Amino acid sequence: MPNGKNYLTMLMAEEEGYSIGLPDGVFFLEEGNDALQLGEKLCERVSKKGYRRVFPPLFEFYDTYAKGGSVDISRRSFAFKDKDGSLLALRYDMTAPIARMVAQRYEEKDLPLHLYYYGDVFREQPFHQGKPRQIRQLGIEIVGGDALDTNAEMVSLLRELMPLLDKEYRLVIGDIRLYKACIESLDLSDVQREAIHRCFHLKDQPSLVSILQEVEGEEKQKQKLLGLMDLVFPWENLSEKQKLFADFGREGEMVYGDLVSLAKMLSSLEKGKVLLDFGMVKDLGYYSSLVVEAYSVKSGYAICHGGRYDGLYRAFGRNFSAVGFALDLSYTFR
Repeated sequence: MPNGKNYLTMLMAEEEGYSIGLPDGVFFLEEGNDALQLGEKLCERVSKKGYRRVFPPLFEFYDTYAKGGSVDISRRSFAFKDKDGSLLALRYDMTAPIARMVAQRYEEKDLPLHLYYYGDVFREQPFHQGKPRQIRQLGIEIVGGDALDTNAEMVSLLRELMPLLDKEYRLVIGDIRLYKACIESLDLSDVQREAIHRCFHLKDQPSLVSILQEVEGEEKQKQKLLGLMDLVFPWENLSEKQKLFADFGREGEMVYGDLVSLAKMLSSLEKGKVLLDFGMVKDLGYYSSLVVEAYSVKSGYAICHGGRYDGLYRAFGRNFSAVGFALDLSYTFR
């Protein structure tokens, strides 16, 4: 038999048309929660590596995220108007606001910068997927510096942090340049381009085949794009795929060369945890070459997203290179 007071409260809530619980996809944590302690531990580890913490604002101008190339900003942001009519958005992403701030405050002589953040972003999610809308992230941003060196630094730090979340994890590394080269070789409408992006994001090969049948262009180029979705293999098999990369021309040779250089900088332990996937695309459109994800046996979704975004700063008036990742700690909230 339910408690009378609680039952009455529930009836009143239903009558008023609101829920006595939390909105879908948000959380309420108390001091001492294991997830909070994990976040503090990760912050301490990153700080000891020489990264300086930054605190992006809770909401930003909507255009900050639109300039950053967010593919889904219109559908997945919580947007609202300021008193003067300006369109604002609840913090959808940390990287774009940090890029805007760095572009305003720093010069080329100040680089490289090693920054990190720890806080919540807010994104609308598709129905029935069980994803949080309030997402606790810890992330790093390396602005400037040699591309290969900072790539290796990012991957090494990610490999160091992942066992703190789950010892059973897997890193997935790709390079968006092959996908972009294939897309540019085809005569695509905006609708077709978006549909193909969705197919890759969902790994939906049958739908991709159907879309490509309606696309103008050489069949050879279509097959290259289709083949990218299956181009997944362990890092140790990279040398066996050299000829395949050469089929993509100059872009393929550059991607292969960068991965070989990166492999020389990483330990065998780091490479042993890596799967290469060249059909991996991102919802955030600012990635320019290397992309990375991390998976845990405790979550059905990637718990880390990152990569290089060398073109992002041009949207804010600078030509800084950058690389980084964001760890999603929300899956640990119980």
